[in-house]
Amino acid sequence: MSFNENNNKKLEIASNPIQPVLVAMALFIGLMIGGLSMYAIGQVSKGSSPSNNLEGGILGSSDYYDQSYLQNVIDTINSDYLGDTDNLTKDSVTYGLVKGLIDSLDDRYTFFLDPEEAQAYFDNASGDFEGIGVVLAFNGQYTYVESVLKGQPAEEAGLIAGDIILQVDGNDVEDTLPAIVAGQIRGEKGTDVTLTIYRYEENVSKQEEQLDVTITRNKIEIDNITWERLNDNTIIIDIYQFSDVDVTTFINSWDKVVSEIQTEMPNVENIVVDLRGNPGGYVAGVKHILEDFLHDGDVLMGERTKNQDTKTYRDKRDGAFENQNLVVLVNESSASASEIFSAAIQENNRGVVVGEKTVGKGVEQTLEKYSDGSILFLVFQEWLTPDGRRITAENPITPDYEVEYNLDNFKSNTDPQLDKALELLK
Repeated sequence: MSFNENNNKKLEIASNPIQPVLVAMALFIGLMIGGLSMYAIGQVSKGSSPSNNLEGGILGSSDYYDQSYLQNVIDTINSDYLGDTDNLTKDSVTYGLVKGLIDSLDDRYTFFLDPEEAQAYFDNASGDFEGIGVVLAFNGQYTYVESVLKGQPAEEAGLIAGDIILQVDGNDVEDTLPAIVAGQIRGEKGTDVTLTIYRYEENVSKQEEQLDVTITRNKIEIDNITWERLNDNTIIIDIYQFSDVDVTTFINSWDKVVSEIQTEMPNVENIVVDLRGNPGGYVAGVKHILEDFLHDGDVLMGERTKNQDTKTYRDKRDGAFENQNLVVLVNESSASASEIFSAAIQENNRGVVVGEKTVGKGVEQTLEKYSDGSILFLVFQEWLTPDGRRITAENPITPDYEVEYNLDNFKSNTDPQLDKALELLK
């Protein structure tokens, strides 16, 4: 991998090349990586495809790793390994080293995708595809269902949040990233895919908890933002993720929804914003939406860099929904930009938050795309709530009213969280 000099400096941290498994991530099948607060996507192009030989030192000279040790391992493999090494290429070995390097950072939100994985990611970046309609995440060993999109084939087949995917059409997917699993699940409309899943909620033996769920693929057309009238003076706005093919498209989609609401419900008094299952998205997108709910001068969020430089962002425009009663719904799959939104509403006393504690993902990533097609998601700063609070897994957003949504609610098609929101808005 011929990274330029600047990139070589970024790749000087030691790694364990034997552990190439990537860190956790979440993404929409057919949409976009989630659980992320993103600043830019595809704006940086660096390096080229792998070309340096192993003896030349792919990572360059550094105090962070022992190149002679690495070469000894390579020599041992070449001389003694019983298996077939014909499938090993400079590309595959290099990407394995880089993945091990990133894994050594022990940061679940910094990860690397080789060109094949990156292509699967970008193939999944449109909102128009044929698949089953789920949000996937990775638990370090298996890809699992983080949430199921309403009205899509996965929901109709009975797939639920928390289902761990063991196999896709009989093929084991242990240690397989969501982007790759998504590629295996996608297929032609009208064809079936069978997922072998493990469901925690079943109170039976492990063998009986392994279920085969057959799902008929369909064309999945997803609007990231939808809204509907609940009664004469109340609406609900569902934001599935704060992202689209780019941030401008997302912001334009929001502005279109605002215009529709103002035209069709000009006297709306109550608004429920549903962020359950929303894995995050563009920081610029969530800040834009917040400005329609907060008042001029209110603090939206703060950001802090590696050097401890802190910047505070405030509302700078009149919003469309500054005076309506507001409830925000969150759950254990609401992350990142969803938490930015919830914290801003909560700490500015603009509305109340209902549901379950959130993920606790308070860092932001930038994306670097290399010329060989590989991409690196890199944590480069953290965001702060309006009160200056850091959000972590140990300190997530805690709703003002904690209300559980469980499997029984799913089976009975009841929604106690939404019911609580409507009760508060009476």
